[in-house]
Amino acid sequence: MKKLVLVILLIYGGMIDPTYSQTLQQSTTRIFVSFAFETITISTSAIGFTSATLAPTSNTALRAELAEYSLEGCQVRYKITNNGVTNPTSTVGTLLTTGAGKIYGYDNISTIKFIRDTSCSADATLSVHYYR
Repeated sequence: MKKLVLVILLIYGGMIDPTYSQTLQQSTTRIFVSFAFETITISTSAIGFTSATLAPTSNTALRAELAEYSLEGCQVRYKITNNGVTNPTSTVGTLLTTGAGKIYGYDNISTIKFIRDTSCSADATLSVHYYR
C-alpha cells in the first residue's frame, strides 16, 4: 500500500510541477516554411516587395509572415510606410548596408519601401525568400 501511495505521489507530483508549463513554453518553436523567392532591383524610386508574392491569395493564412533577405551592390534606405508614414528618400530613412537580415510580420513586410542611398551610383539588388 505504501508503494502504491508513493507511486501515485510521484506521478501526480510531476504533473503539478510549477516549472513544467514554463519549460513547455520555452521549448515551443514556430517553424516557418519557404514558399516564394524574388529578386528586386532597388533604384531611385521607392519600391516594396511584390504584393502578389507576399499574399498569393486572399486567404490570410497563406501570406508571408517572414522575409529573409540579402542586399547586394549598394546600401539603401527604407521605411515601414503603414500608418501614414511617407516613402523613404535617398537621404531620409533607415540606412541598410549590404548583407543579410530578416523582417517579421506581414504588416511590416507588406508596407516596407526601399530606395537607393545617395552615396551610390549603381542600383542595389535585394534577394528575398518568403516564409509562412
